[in-house]
Amino acid sequence: MGGTIGISHDIGPGAFNVSYSLVNADWDDAERDGVSLVNTGSSNEFISAYDEERELVHINYQWSPGHNITYGIELAHAARHTVDGRSGSVDRLQGSVIYRF
Repeated sequence: MGGTIGISHDIGPGAFNVSYSLVNADWDDAERDGVSLVNTGSSNEFISAYDEERELVHINYQWSPGHNITYGIELAHAARHTVDGRSGSVDRLQGSVIYRF
């Protein structure tokens, strides 16, 4: 089960955008129903590193100071939780320049 929601709003010469995604996978139900992507060969168990939950947030601003050019800056945050209880997250800041010929 999962979904994504986002919103965009014009601010100044550009647009401010936010999106949020969440995915939850119930591997216990999948395994009980006979679905398994990888078999470890030991007692028909699936690899415990499968993600049980993934979450992603993007916040960005894009603006066009001229006719053919667009600048952008984005902050992203991603997190995951695995079937065996491990978790991790990462943050990323990136920029972009788009020139249209």
